[in-house]
Amino acid sequence: MSNELTGIIKAIGQTQQISATFEKRELVIEVTEGEYSKVGVFEAVQDKCGVLDGFKVGQLVTVAFFWSGRSDPWVDPKT
Repeated sequence: MSNELTGIIKAIGQTQQISATFEKRELVIEVTEGEYSKVGVFEAVQDKCGVLDGFKVGQLVTVAFFWSGRSDPWVDPKT
């Protein structure tokens, strides 16, 4: 399922090397709906990390993302 949100960029993180074969980068946007605003964090992964180089904090953007999940509750493996 594909979705879109439009908002202002609040932060663009540095690319993080998670493992030898996986990297990610965070994008934080603020979405205003009526009188309220919400902040969302999105992750670009692998070859998409470089796409964020073309954007700046304060810029209005539309983020397209895929929403998927699991039916069983998430459990923190560290606990």
